[in-house]
Amino acid sequence: MHSVKYIILLTLLCLVSDSFSDTTEPFARFEYKLSFKGPYLTQKDGSIPFWEYGGHAIAGDSYIRLTPSMSGKQGHAWTKKLADFANFRLDIATRVSGVGRHGGDGLGIWFVDEKPDYNLPSVRVFGGASNWTGLAVLLDTYDNDGKNDNPKIGGFVSSNKALAWSHDTDGLDQDIGHCLRNYRNRPFPVRLRLQYLNKRLTLHVNNGVASEDSESDYELCFEKDNVELPGKGYFGVTASTGGVSDDMDVYSFVVHSLSVKGAADQSEAAIKASEEERKKYEQEYEEYSKKLRDQIDAIAKSHREAVEGQTGSGGDAGKPGDSAVEDEAARQYRQIWEEQSKIRASIHDVASAVANARHDLATSITEVTHSVDAVKRELADVKTAANAAAAGSNSKASGGSADAYAVKELRDILTRLADKVDHLTSRHSELSERVGRSVQLNQQNSGSQGDQASSTCATTYGLYCAILLQTAAFVCLGMFYLKRQDAAKKFY
Repeated sequence: MHSVKYIILLTLLCLVSDSFSDTTEPFARFEYKLSFKGPYLTQKDGSIPFWEYGGHAIAGDSYIRLTPSMSGKQGHAWTKKLADFANFRLDIATRVSGVGRHGGDGLGIWFVDEKPDYNLPSVRVFGGASNWTGLAVLLDTYDNDGKNDNPKIGGFVSSNKALAWSHDTDGLDQDIGHCLRNYRNRPFPVRLRLQYLNKRLTLHVNNGVASEDSESDYELCFEKDNVELPGKGYFGVTASTGGVSDDMDVYSFVVHSLSVKGAADQSEAAIKASEEERKKYEQEYEEYSKKLRDQIDAIAKSHREAVEGQTGSGGDAGKPGDSAVEDEAARQYRQIWEEQSKIRASIHDVASAVANARHDLATSITEVTHSVDAVKRELADVKTAANAAAAGSNSKASGGSADAYAVKELRDILTRLADKVDHLTSRHSELSERVGRSVQLNQQNSGSQGDQASSTCATTYGLYCAILLQTAAFVCLGMFYLKRQDAAKKFY
């Protein structure tokens, strides 16, 4: 009796242990060299790290457009690295969109032992090879056989390139499983989760209605046991258009290698690889941290005085990581600001000096103009006095008193003319000195040539005024002596 109970209990324990082993989640390791995901998908040269793409594919910042919405186009993207693990999980986000009611041809997701040779003029399956060894998951958009069973997602497995996929029948009776899903023109990218674990292949599909990736939104498309795939292979995604076309974009392609607890060889290899990468990353982190600390020490040492002035004590100021240490960018911004402030102040000083010089110049020119007008009036008085002296000499025989009066009046006028000339000369000297100082200040600050032109103009104007006054004085004297000679001749 006890032995029977023992056997029943042992059987139950075995069943429970088997059920737990079947439901145990596998260990997933992210394979970054086999994946891509936006944003910042491409580098500066347009390439995608660890991937190669071609045909009519265009790589953007957030996604790869395998084909544009044009007829007869094909594009592809393949991993450069060979995947050498037996089990994997693949998560893909894609969007197929077009303006017409019908689109085509379709998009393919691949895991094959070798990449297609695109230099060969062979018929291809949605941008992939016509014959392959491995797995192809095809999103067939166009209904070639007219059975109204598209858009359709199907899985196809080929061994030793034996499968010849039929375009005319949309691969009917050639797939290991399929489902009808309207993945075209969805509000958000459609997500597919493909898992191959212990020779079981499953595909779940998210219909792209919500932007968030929720586990509850995935629906089973197909599931197949005893699927034989190559132990090593390349991942890829391709697309092509025919008479009708769509924009076919891939937003993310994320690969995880899977290892099951209990499989010692797989788990140990994965753990060993993870440990090696962890050590590598830790070493790179330590090297980068040391380099960063050295740079902080160098900056603190070169700015020791500034740091001590900010902190008020030289004890702890300059320790690496101290907030008082001015970084390189802040120092450059501060220097640029100081130089801009100096330039702004210099420009303000020059502008003020030029404005003052222009005001003084305008005032002096006005005074000189008034003085010239006064000289002209004095010259007119000289001419009038000379004519009066000549007329007086004809009416009076003696002429002594008239000539004496005329000479006295002319001498007074000439004295006033001399005073005006002296005043103009002094104003000219003062004006030249002021303009010279302004020009010198302007040359020291900005090197401008506009004020030099003003100085030259003012100096030339003053010179012309002086020459005019001297000429007028000589003309007046000449006229006076000629009048006196004529009067003397008439008297005698």
